[in-house]
Amino acid sequence: MIVTGVEKKMKLKLNSKPLFVIVCVFAFVSLLDVFTAMFILPYEANPIYLMTKSVSLLWGLKILLIVMVMFVYFSNRYEKQSAYFSFVYILLLGIILFGLGVYSNVNGMLNQEVINYNAGLSTDEKIGAYSSVILFFMIIPYIFGVVAFEIYNRTVHQIRLKPDKDKHDIIDIKDLKQER
Repeated sequence: MIVTGVEKKMKLKLNSKPLFVIVCVFAFVSLLDVFTAMFILPYEANPIYLMTKSVSLLWGLKILLIVMVMFVYFSNRYEKQSAYFSFVYILLLGIILFGLGVYSNVNGMLNQEVINYNAGLSTDEKIGAYSSVILFFMIIPYIFGVVAFEIYNRTVHQIRLKPDKDKHDIIDIKDLKQER
């Protein structure tokens, strides 16, 4: 079989199996979130849906998000370690948030009281609640995580690690970096 240049470029390689599993779970939970939302559309709190009333736009944006995540995964190029950390962190937070969305949607499907309560909320109240969840469960933890990682990344070369019980010397991180 003759392989052309285009086919070579399209060859997808698993760079990190654990990260690939995270990407797949992210994609699955993201799609499941939109799928379960289809059963409670009149009560949906997603701001994009509330502003546009477009189911197609919801599906399109989810698919675009998944394609972008897959592109980043398979390109396997990150400017800095913090960019890679951010990618993994956002995927994990996304899994949690979309999982909460799935839970909320299923809870609404199974409990008429939830539907009745949400039916009484205005669009502004739904968007406010949705924004609060995003702020407290994604944006604030992300900022803390990135700041913590940057502090770690900028100071790790200045620390000394205690030796293993079998060793008697203190290990300097600088020495470990030079060995690589």
